[in-house]
Amino acid sequence: MASPSTKSNDSQKEHEVFLSFRGEDTRNTFTGHLNAALKRYAIRTYIDHNLKRGDEISHTLLNAIEKANLSVIVFSKKKFATSKWCLDEVVKILECKEKKGANCGAYFLSCRSIYATKSDRKLRRSIC
Repeated sequence: MASPSTKSNDSQKEHEVFLSFRGEDTRNTFTGHLNAALKRYAIRTYIDHNLKRGDEISHTLLNAIEKANLSVIVFSKKKFATSKWCLDEVVKILECKEKKGANCGAYFLSCRSIYATKSDRKLRRSIC
């Protein structure tokens, strides 16, 4: 099961920032460093630690996205777009942005601008 990386001591939200990423691509590199940096500044994050692979995104993950003040999507060059879970997270994040005015941002990791297509630029504009 997924769990917040830090726990709240009172009635505050369990986490402020939801980190969306492809685990095998960035968990131990960029996303891990980003999570650690946010924690150093006492920003509560939600990062999946023990999600089991499956066909459908868990309700726990969807609820975590809904509860976050900010979602950060780390698009990785290797396999982010091939993960149904990652893409489902992006859909939910954009849904929350549109319906609830939630904040979201994106980081395109190792994506060189010469490879950016028109659709990539549209995606960047819709997220940021």
